[in-house]
Amino acid sequence: MKLHSSQVSNLLSSLFISTLLFGTNAAVADNETWQTLRNESQPLLYQGKFDQARNKLERALPLAEQASPPEPLILSYLMRELAWVYSKQGKYELAEPLFERALQIQEKMLGAQHREVLQTLDWQGKFFKEAKKYLQAEKNYARTLAIVEKTRKEPPVVLVGTLNDLGKVYALQFKFQQAEEAYQRAITIGEQSLTENNHTLTTAVLGLGSVYRELGQFPKAEQLYLRALASREKLYGPNDMWVAESLLYLSTLYSHEKRYKELEPVLKRSLSISEKLYGTDSIHNTAALLGLSYLYFNMGKPSEAEPYARRALIISEKLLGPKHPDVAPVLGILASIYNSQQRLSEAEAYSRSALQILEEALEPDSPDLAHGLLTLAANLHDQKKDAEAESLLRRSIVIKEKNLGPDAPDLIMSFNNLSNLCLLQKKYAEATVYAERAMKMAEKFMGPYEIEVSIALNHLASIDREKGLYAQAQPLYERALSIREKIKGPNHPDVAVILEDMADMYKRMGKKQESVKLAERATAIKEMPR
Repeated sequence: MKLHSSQVSNLLSSLFISTLLFGTNAAVADNETWQTLRNESQPLLYQGKFDQARNKLERALPLAEQASPPEPLILSYLMRELAWVYSKQGKYELAEPLFERALQIQEKMLGAQHREVLQTLDWQGKFFKEAKKYLQAEKNYARTLAIVEKTRKEPPVVLVGTLNDLGKVYALQFKFQQAEEAYQRAITIGEQSLTENNHTLTTAVLGLGSVYRELGQFPKAEQLYLRALASREKLYGPNDMWVAESLLYLSTLYSHEKRYKELEPVLKRSLSISEKLYGTDSIHNTAALLGLSYLYFNMGKPSEAEPYARRALIISEKLLGPKHPDVAPVLGILASIYNSQQRLSEAEAYSRSALQILEEALEPDSPDLAHGLLTLAANLHDQKKDAEAESLLRRSIVIKEKNLGPDAPDLIMSFNNLSNLCLLQKKYAEATVYAERAMKMAEKFMGPYEIEVSIALNHLASIDREKGLYAQAQPLYERALSIREKIKGPNHPDVAVILEDMADMYKRMGKKQESVKLAERATAIKEMPR
């Protein structure tokens, strides 16, 4: 989200390189005009004020094109910077040709292995990553790595940074073994060649921590996250933006582990740092705002979650535009919040808007699109529109299986949801298959005491209840309830769901007293203010 100070320096140094190459000429006045505009754009880029930066660069580019004699390299630098701004605003169709033109000019004039070519490849790779074109990003970084290793002209920090970028796009494609190897190599080189608190080395440490988080190796992930946080606090001080970023990484781990008491202060500290540095309306605040919204929603406090999501939406739409892919997850959490509050028409509108943004911006088999399908399917299910919900859910599963394989952890929620839809349609055999698959995968990847295990157990118990197999259903319900109470607390709305299912089972069994007791507890939970 933020340009590192070294990147801003690179932007400025490009101009000085071109001046050394071409010297002064008769177009000094024009050059000073575009130079002034370009220099004025740099702090705007750093602050995430992309509209203003774009305005400066769009005015600078034609002025530079009019220079006499022409200076193609200067044009290529301006194209690269304007393409970067377009990519940050989700204007990918404008960014891509500018990156290509800049790269062609630089390769022709400087050679394919020049430092400026490496810089453009790096930015183009980041553009491809922003646009969710991960395979193209991987090719960019692999090419950069090959050049760096062949020429041996760049300092070790460049090699470490390139390995970091490659590890990131591997991870985004769920190629975790390759990602782990790239990050481990980056850390090894960094520890041998850089200081312990070097920024690029800490980025590698964070990246490897994220790989371990995705693989469910939480103690390893936490150790690496805390190491990176301590290094950045020592390097930058306790209130720097890079410290805020490290806190966000740590927050993803605590969220995975449902460590909500530790998660809240971490997110609030990150947000506080960002607000003090950039103000309350900065794009840098959105990640922490979204994290706090998810936190309170998962704690069963939708009324506390909504203001954070609302703030994130206002900032994202204003600074990125309403059709930017990064707006979609904000709409998604708002849809989930409204769904939990029975504001179903609002929830459907937001989830459909989120899906439309993703469908317009992404490839039809993108993993990110699958999440939008899942959110809308959940909302439609709550409105009893199960046919459309099932269609979307099955489409989501096809996308995930294609990208991640048939046994990826990211499929667990989808299988649980599909099991529930089949159950409601009395497709008990199919419902059992999906619930058992979800439970087996959840126990394997997450452990026996996770929410997804509880959901699968509840579905299996409900299937047995519908078939009249009460003796089999009861222990499944009890285990599901125990897990959910332990993780979410005894008064969470999700606990009430199991209590209602159990109350229905006891009613069918003729155990009126037990049924009434559970139903009354469920009602009391649902009537609690949120």
